[in-house]
Amino acid sequence: MKEKKPVKIIWIVIAAVLALAVVLVCIQYSGVRLLIRVELGDALPAEETVARAGDCYTQTYGTLPVGLHIAKIIHNGIPTPVLVRVRDTVAPTGEPRERTVSYGATLTPDKLVTKIRDESVVRVSFSEPVDFDRVGDFTVAILLTDASGNSSTVNSALHIRAVADSVTAEAGTPAPGADAFLLDGVTAEPKTPLTEEMMHHVGTYPVSFLLENGQTATSKLIVTDTVPPTGESVSLWIRPGESAAPEQLVSAPYDETDLTFTLLNEPDESVPHVQKITVRLTDEGGNTTDIESDLVISRIEPIALEASREPITPEMLSAGDAVTLDEPFIPEKVGIYTVPVTVDGASDFVLVTVVDTTVPTVQRLTDVTLYTQHPVMPDAAFEAQDFSPVRMTWITEPDWSKPGEQTVSVRARDAFGNEIECEDTIDLLEDVEPPVLYGVANRTAYVGEP
Repeated sequence: MKEKKPVKIIWIVIAAVLALAVVLVCIQYSGVRLLIRVELGDALPAEETVARAGDCYTQTYGTLPVGLHIAKIIHNGIPTPVLVRVRDTVAPTGEPRERTVSYGATLTPDKLVTKIRDESVVRVSFSEPVDFDRVGDFTVAILLTDASGNSSTVNSALHIRAVADSVTAEAGTPAPGADAFLLDGVTAEPKTPLTEEMMHHVGTYPVSFLLENGQTATSKLIVTDTVPPTGESVSLWIRPGESAAPEQLVSAPYDETDLTFTLLNEPDESVPHVQKITVRLTDEGGNTTDIESDLVISRIEPIALEASREPITPEMLSAGDAVTLDEPFIPEKVGIYTVPVTVDGASDFVLVTVVDTTVPTVQRLTDVTLYTQHPVMPDAAFEAQDFSPVRMTWITEPDWSKPGEQTVSVRARDAFGNEIECEDTIDLLEDVEPPVLYGVANRTAYVGEP
């Protein structure tokens, strides 16, 4: 019994020390959280939430990785360690990204999601396999998984196409071939014939193709018309009281699509006169062109006459009514004229168009002397007569260095394109007379003055 007493004393001392240590620890940790739980990416909580007001961390702690960590806080003037547990319990987030790919192509899942957010590395994968060999519009589930195993799903729109959504072509151009519709690397058999009739009417036409997997891919042909129509003005004759359709006031109207004709100002067909009428041409694309034409309202049909110096007569007017000319008219100048007439006692007019379709007449001038070394234009040796201005040029020009008779040829062309070529002879004389000076007089000049 005496031998066990020292052992008991030792145990008593140890127990007392441990009790004292526990008391000291309890005193030191009084008011301190022994375990701090922190979400990954968050900073440590404020000191006053961990210990007493006025306590502070021994250092600045940044964000900590997942796991257990020890942080120290000054408490009762002593650096006191606390246990920090960092966890990741928040699933990653992301936003869907709509994508379009060609039939048969592949796409990694990360191309279908954007703005991925998480505090750790995120793995991106398809929730289910995607068949890229089928065309259509699909909703694809993208799985986002972080390093701690938290996951979320983002649903993105995936469009798999074999053909372009549409192909635009200008009206009147050849129909586009299959290659214009098929995307790169896609082969398919056309099922819709594109006709020439389609290419002359503005509209949207469905076009389909048969793919290798048996699916049908559909596109659209959009025919547009962006080119305005064309046309030429005319001079249209009607009798008083008659009416004229708009299309009669346009010559050679043309467009690749159908045209509509609209009068921009209404004609007055009740009395004889010449009125300017504007016709608007509108094609299927909405393009417009305005043509201004003359509407001739008279009981006498307009006539066209070759320019001459003979006055017109009532017999030239080819009218069944009694017609008299109110004043003489000689058609010697090209142009369009309104000639006043009287028809059955009523005032009227006839529209006379004077034209020049006759070639000029050319003859050599006999009272002109030409000299060697003095080149001149053809009109110095030849005279041209016509009812419009005439321009003459040498075809075969004389050799101005040789005296004597030479054969030359000239071309005469009037203002309306009528031309004639003439050949004749001219005689070149040598200039043997010296020049004569007139007004020779003495002059006095001063230095420095002009």
